[in-house]
Amino acid sequence: MCCFVILLLFNEMQMSVRRFSAIPHLRASEDGASQHEISEEPQPSTSTAQSKRESLFSRKNPKNMSQLKLMNSSFLEFDRQSGVSTRSQTNSSGTRSDLAHEEACGFKLQDAELLSECISTSAICSLCRRPESKLQLFQENNNRDGLAESLYLKCSCCGTVTPLKTSKRTGGKGGGAYEVNRRSVLSSHQWGRAGLVKFCAGMELSPPVTKKAYNQHMIQIEKVAANNAEKLMCEAAKRLSSLVSTEDEDSVVEINGRNVTKVAVSIDGTWQKRGHSSKIGVVFAVSVATGEILDYEVKSLLCKQCASKDHSDKHSPEYLAWKESHQRHCQVNHVGSSEEMESLGAIDIFSRSVEKRNLMYSTFVGDGDSSCYGKVKSKMEELYGDKYPVVKEECVGHVQKRLGTALRTY
Repeated sequence: MCCFVILLLFNEMQMSVRRFSAIPHLRASEDGASQHEISEEPQPSTSTAQSKRESLFSRKNPKNMSQLKLMNSSFLEFDRQSGVSTRSQTNSSGTRSDLAHEEACGFKLQDAELLSECISTSAICSLCRRPESKLQLFQENNNRDGLAESLYLKCSCCGTVTPLKTSKRTGGKGGGAYEVNRRSVLSSHQWGRAGLVKFCAGMELSPPVTKKAYNQHMIQIEKVAANNAEKLMCEAAKRLSSLVSTEDEDSVVEINGRNVTKVAVSIDGTWQKRGHSSKIGVVFAVSVATGEILDYEVKSLLCKQCASKDHSDKHSPEYLAWKESHQRHCQVNHVGSSEEMESLGAIDIFSRSVEKRNLMYSTFVGDGDSSCYGKVKSKMEELYGDKYPVVKEECVGHVQKRLGTALRTY
């Protein structure tokens, strides 16, 4: 029985919380406290090192954009230890970890033969309690669901069977997908199901979920990721508003009966592939003061379901009925060239800044695309008149790059 199984020793996602506790914007707060406050591990330091650290993060005289980003708590706390160190880190630092021994949790890759040997050696049947009894580990191949195995322990004397599942369900006892399958899909998003199949084959694991189930997992993951991203961006907007309004009281203005804070944002876009022929583009609004993402907009010229109906009769009753039902689920939300995705995405982001973020993006830091700024400025004047002025500032990095390229060419 020389195969690997994933043994579930999963306790309320404790390991995940420890791993991500050093990244404040990924950590959940149970009591509603500020997301960027984390407990600092005691570290040996001298007075000189402490003074250097204090001067580095002094808000009075930032030297560059990198230092300005580090002033934000999210970046300030990023390099602090989470309390869990590897063996090499512990040996190199000469310190002894307080978590060297703890109750096992999380998923483990475990050789089934070694696990069976450990159980049969150390445990006896709790029903017959015979000293000579041994618990043997078996698996039910017919009840396997992807990477979730159905194992059971069987007493060698009385034959008592104790079921052992290798994964909990996402819905608890009420059902839902198996946790191990959901996590495997989440961790394989960069290389897809084909890569996950190769990994499982190389590790002698059970085959992953089917392609249909894989896509269903991806849909659920996308919903959770989108909701979590929206929550994190709202929290980043609140931190930015508090920071800017504290340093400059004149930054708070009133628009349509709401007090909003004037902030500077950098607008930039990325595409699925280089050039101006990409079908999908994403536009981001990033705070200049903190370096955190405040909003994003996805523009798409492609819908897989619509593409699958290209050869259908566009005038048939079946197609028209499908078109009507599919309209609200269609992923195409952009009309025009791929080059216009950035400017139209920026317009959408600016248009909802007051309602969704309680912010006024009064300073537009661009990358040299003058058309994007002009369209945003015109749209804001159309929506709010002179109440929402937008001033453009050029990104010094892009100016430096273009000037250097021009000089080298000359």
